[in-house]
Amino acid sequence: MRTIKLFFLSLFFLLGITNGIAQVTSSLSTLGTDFYVSWGINQNFLYNNSALNLQLKITALKNTNVTLTFTDNATLNTDVFIPEGTVYTLALSNDQKQAVYPANVTSPTVATSVSTKSLRITSDEDISVYALNLYTATTEATLVLPVSNLGTDYYHLSYFPTTNQPNAVGDGYVIIATEDDTNIYMNGAWQATLATGEVYTYYFPAKATDGTKTHITSDKSIAYFVTPALVYVPTGPTVGADCLYEQLMPTDKWGTKFLVPNTVQKDGYIRILASQNGTVITQTGATVRTSAQVPGSTGSLNLNAGQFVELKLGTTAGCYIESNKPVEVGAYLITEPSASQLGDPALAWIPAIEQSLETIIISPFIPTVTSNLVKHYALVVTPTLTKDQTTVSIGGAPPVALGITWVDDPSGYSFGSYQLTSDASYLFHNLNRFVVNGYGIGSIESYYYLAGAASRDLTAYYTVNDYFYTEINNGQLCNPYYFEAFINYPTLGQTITGADSIKWVIDSDTIPELTNLMDWVWETDVPAPHQPTLGMHNFTMVVWDAAGIKHNYSTSFEVVQTMSIVWMPELNPSTNDADKQNWHDPDNWMTTNGTHVVPTRCADVYIPGDCDWYPNLAAQAAECNNIYFLQGGELGRPDSLVFYNQARV
Repeated sequence: MRTIKLFFLSLFFLLGITNGIAQVTSSLSTLGTDFYVSWGINQNFLYNNSALNLQLKITALKNTNVTLTFTDNATLNTDVFIPEGTVYTLALSNDQKQAVYPANVTSPTVATSVSTKSLRITSDEDISVYALNLYTATTEATLVLPVSNLGTDYYHLSYFPTTNQPNAVGDGYVIIATEDDTNIYMNGAWQATLATGEVYTYYFPAKATDGTKTHITSDKSIAYFVTPALVYVPTGPTVGADCLYEQLMPTDKWGTKFLVPNTVQKDGYIRILASQNGTVITQTGATVRTSAQVPGSTGSLNLNAGQFVELKLGTTAGCYIESNKPVEVGAYLITEPSASQLGDPALAWIPAIEQSLETIIISPFIPTVTSNLVKHYALVVTPTLTKDQTTVSIGGAPPVALGITWVDDPSGYSFGSYQLTSDASYLFHNLNRFVVNGYGIGSIESYYYLAGAASRDLTAYYTVNDYFYTEINNGQLCNPYYFEAFINYPTLGQTITGADSIKWVIDSDTIPELTNLMDWVWETDVPAPHQPTLGMHNFTMVVWDAAGIKHNYSTSFEVVQTMSIVWMPELNPSTNDADKQNWHDPDNWMTTNGTHVVPTRCADVYIPGDCDWYPNLAAQAAECNNIYFLQGGELGRPDSLVFYNQARV
């Protein structure tokens, strides 16, 4: 039996860290069942160039049927079955490339067009989708976001295109409509009206233009991809140039806390972009580049809407960023300034700490064709105190510890690179949450992309006992109950004469005592008759924005009775040692009223220190509220304790 004694659990149990209720919810994560993708120009290569390799990778959490629908050519539509925990790889044929590559691009000239060059991916179970744009020495990859993650407000995040190659196409983007009659605007000017699945491809007329901070809006949800054909990072010419290819999140998914990790290259650049005036940023671990070094940037950490600043990442640690208003953060790989010349420009959209999740399934981009790429990694960011709880399951195998070298940041978060060596699914898990980016490097070659994160609307939200409000909907919670609001509207409603910013509604009744409170405790701040009682309760945070528009954020959860249960395997009549170690056998437990029950998430569990048999969770998930160890108490396979509140001696 794999057993861990209490006094070795200082990083696992003695933290008092609250864990999330949900595992993976498609509406809150980068998993989903409906996706749109298209590709941008890679250097100057046309869709029918056999040297151009476009790939699609899909990983499945459960057995699922997947349909690939080519908007441009229905004869190419395909149905595939993907078994649980496996990876489906599609290297697009020439006909399929023609159906998804930019239309009307027959020479390296400015391309602005409306076409049907998109691919829709639908499934009956949650999947992760990734896309690769590869030529021998110009490769990039992106996570494809589900429709549930998309929005109507984006800011372009890119880099300077090459200027020493006159035939190179400049900076650009690709937009896909998910509904009919979708109107697209750039910096407020109308550009096109799209039908479902139609694509708007835009490349800036001035080929030396860095389109970063361009504001893209729409009246219906769109998928937005950054697609410059060839860039230098930093401004070139430098050793290597590459295309960029990254799907961006809308502004309602931006956050205020970030740890930008270093890759094994220990170098790189960061761009931070604001969507609101008066955005103030603090950062540690990087150097601000001046506006002269980066034309178009402010060279300052005080930004207004549409402004950005560029940082140079240090070589020994990551960069921790905080802002008073939500920002967009992009990280860039570069070519190593050494004889090895590993890597070249690549861009990843960096998720905020607020977008961390418990479970993420990803797939590495180990190409199916000849490539300069030689190593592939998952770059994990997680709280320092619980970093060693991060596990990975490869291709459905039992989970194991990552076994990597962590870099501990003073912010309280750590990061590390886990090498991906097989073309299989990698299921990462940590109850205390994390985000993952993926990257690969080779000789003057690399790719970098957001690999997995939550996709919560962070415009306005609240937490209950540190759980995001939508994650606890219709679930169970144990007392005490702590509510905390986070409001990221440009200006709160206090500026509106006679209007309150925030009101709280419990079970259809507005509670006057909670008006304008950003944090409160149900047991102490709410008077009778609205105190906690057993059963289901409904909660709504009502917020008025600066325009006086009311927004409601609702959830519900069941208040359940907390009980105390003691581990007493000597009462189990079985003579089998395995039975007496089984957490899930009720005969091993005794409540204060003398009944035998298996602990639930609202049960306080006590493990004595003088037992002949201690509980072993094996690979079976277990849960409890608080868990108390007497001196010498033990628990086998604590990684299977999928829900607990606090652990104490």
